[in-house]
Amino acid sequence: MGQVKYLYILFSLAVFMMLGVQEGFSVVIKDYDKLMQEAATLRHSGRLDEAEATYNAILSQNPDDTDALVGRGFSRMRDKRYYDEAIADFEKAIELAPKYVDAYLGQATAYRRRGNWPKAKEIMHQAAKACEGDEEKMRYLAATSWREGYYIFARRLDREYPPDPERELIKHPSEIAVYYMYDWVDNRPGWEESGMVLSHKLRPDLNVSLSQSTYRRNDDNDYVLGAGIAYRYNYYLTFQYQSYFAQEGEFLADQKHRPEFSIRLPSSTVLSSGVHLDKYSDDWAKVGLFGARQYFGSLYVDYKLQSGEDNFDKGVMTHIGQMGYENEGWYSLRFGYSTGNESIDPGGGSLFSNETVETFFGNIRYYFGPRWGIITAGGREYRNNDFYRDTASLSMFIRF
Repeated sequence: MGQVKYLYILFSLAVFMMLGVQEGFSVVIKDYDKLMQEAATLRHSGRLDEAEATYNAILSQNPDDTDALVGRGFSRMRDKRYYDEAIADFEKAIELAPKYVDAYLGQATAYRRRGNWPKAKEIMHQAAKACEGDEEKMRYLAATSWREGYYIFARRLDREYPPDPERELIKHPSEIAVYYMYDWVDNRPGWEESGMVLSHKLRPDLNVSLSQSTYRRNDDNDYVLGAGIAYRYNYYLTFQYQSYFAQEGEFLADQKHRPEFSIRLPSSTVLSSGVHLDKYSDDWAKVGLFGARQYFGSLYVDYKLQSGEDNFDKGVMTHIGQMGYENEGWYSLRFGYSTGNESIDPGGGSLFSNETVETFFGNIRYYFGPRWGIITAGGREYRNNDFYRDTASLSMFIRF
């Protein structure tokens, strides 16, 4: 009897311990789901310090949680000081789950931000090798590569694993903007410009646009149609071309052509080069363009030099300096100054002058939501140090 009683007590104790462990385990799972949701919300809202702390709490319970490792890795990339730790998180996640595409993406992103683009591309190819034969993973890798700028790689994956026709790479690929601009010109009636621009992203690397503008100056009207295309060959190299044609132009160029190349360097510098070809009734104006932009996070400074000949074979040269700030999805600011032979409209137009022209201008873009917003611009122009005109414009854009 004593042995039976002893065995009964041991059995009861074991059952109690098992129930206790199971109860404790269920609490951990419940807390885990809550913590993961909280961490993801913090990360996607930009509160990366808090997100990392939450992922730390999860990993203290389960150091091999691959989702938490990847989430913490992305959170740590808020600061270059923590890139090594972020890379270590991604590497551990890959060791535990060799087909975890987001872990490869995070690791590649860290190296790319350090300027080591070859290493970033090597990691993306490692992801393809690890996921080879898994069509679902490979299609996800292709979509991710498109969004992150690995365009050559993404095109190759699409050829090997044709995507779903319903795949959505861009949430709102089309944008339409309508605008109105007015110039208060010294000692003469004001100038007006209104128009509409429609642009559409066929893919993350390919954008097309159409535009229509009406100019009213000194009782004369010009009607201008425009078309453009922008193509990003890879993360570094972009080509774009804009053309404009005036219908029975009275004071604007009959044609304008704007081919331009730009290249992004690992140092967050963008260099651009192009040409402005404007056809007037008597001859062509031919002006070369060189530009350099340096990014410092969300802040950038920009310089452009335009130099060549106008349609009267007169040498023209204009220097344009700008400074801007971009807070993606919320607002952007841009302010600048130009001096030379060319008048710079804040709305994007330009006109050669026989006088020394100085322009102060600014531009503010504000988003009321992910799909629509407004752009306001203004400037003041001087010619030979005398006031010439004030400019103000307002446009509204919507994405769909």
